[in-house]
Amino acid sequence: MSQVGYDHYNDGFLMGDMLGRSGYNKFLMLASFTGMAWSGERYDGVCDGLRQYIPACKILSVPSSFEGIGTAEKFVRTHGAE
Repeated sequence: MSQVGYDHYNDGFLMGDMLGRSGYNKFLMLASFTGMAWSGERYDGVCDGLRQYIPACKILSVPSSFEGIGTAEKFVRTHGAE
């Protein structure tokens, strides 16, 4: 029997790398309400992967809750034209 390990940081870094290569410079990532949560390492990896291509990108972290969704909605309304 073998044990499978996960490298959450590099998993996130690869995702950030792919998003950064896409040519887009605006992203909004929302956590789902399914109970699955991103680890801090994976989130850090995504941020680092994105910042390779977009060093000055703004990353807003909000909790996975109705209050968090409200915060994200307010951010999009006030920064949508940027």
